[in-house]
Amino acid sequence: MAFNISESLLERVRTAATRAKSRAYDDEIKTYINACLYDLDRLNILFDEDDLEDEIAVAVITYVKSKFGTTDASYKESMAKTYEDLRQILMTDKSHKKVT
Repeated sequence: MAFNISESLLERVRTAATRAKSRAYDDEIKTYINACLYDLDRLNILFDEDDLEDEIAVAVITYVKSKFGTTDASYKESMAKTYEDLRQILMTDKSHKKVT
């Protein structure tokens, strides 16, 4: 499943993950963004892919940072834990809960 990844989201994630303006890794970053949005969708966390709220964007950024950008394993683990915590909060937040 491919999500609509806006240029503004890609820019936010690229800046947060690489601190650079380079587009050299955009395809890889988009892959991780898509994987994160799939994970959130799989957990029935509601979001508008065309207009992500800040808390969803932060979850995406932490997910990407847990996979990309540094060789520091402890930092990646820290970002993965942060993503898991944010995901848990989003799962219990009624404003992000899909009615099934």
